[in-house]
Amino acid sequence: MADFTQSIPEPIADLPTLAGLLKFWNEEVCKKARAGKSFIYSVVLATDGAAAGKNVVFFKDTESEPLEPKLLKDFPGTLSDDEVENQIAGIEEKENLVVRSYSIVLLGGEKRWVAFFDAAPAVKSPEPATAGNGPAGNMTFDATRKAVLNRGQPPVAFLRELVAWGKTAPESIFADQPGNEKDVYASVTNELGPFGDIFHRKACMLEVMRVLAGFESSWDWNEGIDTTRASADTPQNSEAGAWQVSADSLPFGQDLKDLVQREVGNLNGVDFQNAMKTKHALAMEYVARLMRHTMKHNGPLYKERGKFPANLQGREHSIYPWLSRDAVAEFQQRLTT
Repeated sequence: MADFTQSIPEPIADLPTLAGLLKFWNEEVCKKARAGKSFIYSVVLATDGAAAGKNVVFFKDTESEPLEPKLLKDFPGTLSDDEVENQIAGIEEKENLVVRSYSIVLLGGEKRWVAFFDAAPAVKSPEPATAGNGPAGNMTFDATRKAVLNRGQPPVAFLRELVAWGKTAPESIFADQPGNEKDVYASVTNELGPFGDIFHRKACMLEVMRVLAGFESSWDWNEGIDTTRASADTPQNSEAGAWQVSADSLPFGQDLKDLVQREVGNLNGVDFQNAMKTKHALAMEYVARLMRHTMKHNGPLYKERGKFPANLQGREHSIYPWLSRDAVAEFQQRLTT
């Protein structure tokens, strides 16, 4: 898991002490041990084993030359993981910091979230104008934070998860399917095409997912059943998660069934709902695969391009007016850095 670990016999009671500890390890131990490179990963509160109740420091290689944790920020232990991530993302963006790690430590007898930032990121070559702002490796989310309808702006933490998933997602999910008119790529050709290499195709998919999640849930991973539906709720038709998919979409593709069976262990509607809320990577892969089979499962994908009355094909009903080529360029840059 890490190159170095160190258990601290007594809980650290204040952030300055913690900062000093990391500075010592960074400069005296890690720098010397690895010929000038720095190693800093996270500080956690051990919950079991010989180090239970102690602060454990983990280090690993970083790509930059010596780091110093110049700024530490603690958050109340009462915040949820998502709330903490959003606060950290806001600080990083507002103050032009690079977050190095964040985790729970024991401070003053309480479990607290702590984030470690590099307060003076190295200046690198600027990005192309279409790729957003900020130095390479520290580009802030700009075009991809464009508001969607009346849903506001997508949280930075949500965008980060999209990019992280896009970097590792199987390329087959994004491959060209000539002649497939039901495919989401065919539907957004005018807005985002023509499609280039695999990174561009991935970026276009992420942009569709960004806008669709805004329509469907306001980017809420835990969004539940659509309360406006007239029909009775069942385990199969009950929507869940950021993209409001339901188990009755499984018949659209064998790959959808195989994916859920592998990740959830069954095709039960209730378990499907829970998984779409809690297993974010699964939710992202599922909706991406689903959109290669059909757009009819999500109204904002289908209304403008389907047989709907004119009053259901406006900007308030459809993703298409909200798609952005600048956002695609930003996603593409993030995928390749």
